[in-house]
Amino acid sequence: MFTEGALNLNTVYEHNVIVNDGDDVFFGKLTLSPEKCILKVMSERRPSLGFSESTVIECSDQNKRFVLYVRDNIFERGLSLKSYLKGDTSFLEYVFEIAFAVCFEGGVCSTAKVSGLTMDFDKLKTWVGYTKTQQNLMEAGRGNAFNVQNKEFNQVLEGYGQLELYYEVQTHGDHSQFSSGMVFPPKLSLHYDKVIEVKGAYSEYKKLYELLTNFMGSDFQVESVELIMSRDNYSTTSLYFPLSQQTYERDYLLFPLSKNLRYPDRSIPELPLASFSNYFQLPEGEREVFSKYLSYQRMQINEERFLGYFRLLERLTLKKKAYVDQGSLEELLNEYKPDIVEKLKNCGANRSDVENLMSRVKGLNKLKYNTLKCILDFYKTLPSDLTDGLSLKQDEIKDICALRNDITHANPYTIKEADLKRYTAFINMLLYLALLKKIGIHTEIGSEIVHHLNGFHLIREFKTHRTTIV
Repeated sequence: MFTEGALNLNTVYEHNVIVNDGDDVFFGKLTLSPEKCILKVMSERRPSLGFSESTVIECSDQNKRFVLYVRDNIFERGLSLKSYLKGDTSFLEYVFEIAFAVCFEGGVCSTAKVSGLTMDFDKLKTWVGYTKTQQNLMEAGRGNAFNVQNKEFNQVLEGYGQLELYYEVQTHGDHSQFSSGMVFPPKLSLHYDKVIEVKGAYSEYKKLYELLTNFMGSDFQVESVELIMSRDNYSTTSLYFPLSQQTYERDYLLFPLSKNLRYPDRSIPELPLASFSNYFQLPEGEREVFSKYLSYQRMQINEERFLGYFRLLERLTLKKKAYVDQGSLEELLNEYKPDIVEKLKNCGANRSDVENLMSRVKGLNKLKYNTLKCILDFYKTLPSDLTDGLSLKQDEIKDICALRNDITHANPYTIKEADLKRYTAFINMLLYLALLKKIGIHTEIGSEIVHHLNGFHLIREFKTHRTTIV
């Protein structure tokens, strides 16, 4: 049975539901699981013509309504059962795999708009650390004075909304157990400037999650995602989706918040909150690099991860410079285009090939800087305190680029597994710094935390110190 409050993403739920198909209804069984979400629909009657191709399905039980967004129709099957009294009886079954589900409780309408979401995840406690705000809450609790600030931060996301980290203060008391006290778990809430459709809630959640993985250092386990609806109500609306793609690799954080700490750790820089605003202001095409980075982190094969990291680094460090003035070149080619076409046609070329060649010349003129040059230029911007402590030096970047070309073009190559891991760790370090720079975090700050990256020990230079005994 479903429990009260937001659905827990790490819990399996099974329930019998009534499935809507236009004006008709059918019996179904909904299974929500961290591995896979499935809806089975069973009937002796045939549903509407397009039911098997549904992309959105609504269903309900006595207390809750669900909007299911279909990933795939696994199969549909029909059985004919022989009965001597009633003749043939048909039995139909449809099975849908669900990408994500939205669960509405109470009187919330499934057409209501979403104005925000609240994430609950255990790693948030570690990411926040022990802050002065927490200390103030505990002191207020001991004195029964709860009119203290319960927000750790409220960051404006220009053109998007607000991100708020707050503590959900709850008091309890039970005289029969001779106990009383207070808990204040941290919550992370995102509030939109403009309400969105329910169907967009999961993609908006993923945007925030994918950014947070860059600070956590990998996938992390989320307990629940509660949607904030535009209409005031006391019911709970929550997201549920499978977690099968996620991998949980890290026990320690990559980039903690380090803000307002009770006991500051000066070796860890404070995370600039403006980075959240910078991230959400990125165009969709530029923000997808964070999504792809997470996808490559999840890969188990080192070679695939190396190629993925390299592609993203190449994209983020790309700089275009022309061999000659682009305008002058285009003017020259346009002026002499008839003569060039005619001359080359006399040599056996056709007109379209010549025009394509001239177009490529215009494009190639902008590529004076190749990938190696762009990556080297980015490397040279890094603080010397970081680069001096690396066992993999600037000269080896040429070898890394050559390896990438050999793998991409299926050229013969030989490399030790240990060296491939070193190259992957090095490219990952550069890529991570480039990602931070993309959201306004300077490399001077990023260089102070990259030693927390997976595999960084493979490229760190360990210097031995000799002690002379007199």
